[in-house]
Amino acid sequence: MRGQTQTNLADKLGLTFQQVQKYETGANRISASKLFDISKIWGVTPDYFFEGLENTRGGGTAEMDLKAIRIATMIAKISDEKIKNRLSDLIKALVAFDAGDEE
Repeated sequence: MRGQTQTNLADKLGLTFQQVQKYETGANRISASKLFDISKIWGVTPDYFFEGLENTRGGGTAEMDLKAIRIATMIAKISDEKIKNRLSDLIKALVAFDAGDEE
């Protein structure tokens, strides 16, 4: 559809053809950071991949918040799982605090 082969995309992403093929078929999940990388390669915004999806909150088209994507991309680059888990706990606590559900 974009006029690009899986091999070409894989080369630009630093992946193998098979990895890209597994993303396309749904055999493997694609991370937010890879989706963001593909959007840059294709010259589209990340919300391109979600066009037409129902928004679970309002029933409209899903809109991706660029800040959230950038944060997810940065978190995905952290290799230490303990740090990722602590960040997850921090984010949950901040969301609860913001919603007034302080524990």
